[in-house]
Amino acid sequence: MPLHPLPEPVAGEPTRYRPPAAKPEGAWVAMIPNGAAGPDEELYEGQHYPGVCRALSLVPDEVRTSIQVLVPAQYMEGYKVPDLARDPGRTINRTQMELVADDIHYFMPTRVNRLPQEQHLEVRAANQGAHFDDDKQRLGLRVKKLGMERNWAEYPASRTRHLITNVWISPTAQEGEYRVQSYFHFYRSRLDRQVENLVGVRDDVLRRATNPYGFELARRTIALDQTVLLSGSITTFL
Repeated sequence: MPLHPLPEPVAGEPTRYRPPAAKPEGAWVAMIPNGAAGPDEELYEGQHYPGVCRALSLVPDEVRTSIQVLVPAQYMEGYKVPDLARDPGRTINRTQMELVADDIHYFMPTRVNRLPQEQHLEVRAANQGAHFDDDKQRLGLRVKKLGMERNWAEYPASRTRHLITNVWISPTAQEGEYRVQSYFHFYRSRLDRQVENLVGVRDDVLRRATNPYGFELARRTIALDQTVLLSGSITTFL
């Protein structure tokens, strides 16, 4: 996100202006509500904004800066998020494929037990065996398979939850690329008694892109916190 230039300081007393439309909405400070009339009615540009975007509206110019700079950088417009309930033919995996770079390496190596002094060798290298070692073409085939009735691993479909925590983001030496590390917990329930949990760490490389989302996934390395894969199958992107 580019730095926003600060205005030049001006001598004199602060205006102490308080928007007349501001009112308490259950937050710590009063806010200008959506659709408010008055001198600041153009503040939200006729759109509906949640409280987190309106929290500084006691100082309307700060909200104008937020809407112009911070909101586009941190939030995705609603029309870009598919309504999966209304469009069942477009699964979340197909949405993720739009964020995959052409040179993606999706890699989930196997893991082995090691002595304490050899723990750095627990996660296997690329040439030592992997659960997944895919490029974009192979990922595309996996997504295509999910839409087939003969995909017995997902017929009936699984019920899943995907939790992401402890996210670290740092720039790489390559301009426009960022390393993103995170922990995940993947829960899967299928049929009546099939329950599975996969927990581990993801090490990603995100790259700035010209697609509508502004970035693409260039690398993903997944390390499970188990040496034996107890799941009967893995049909979802981790």
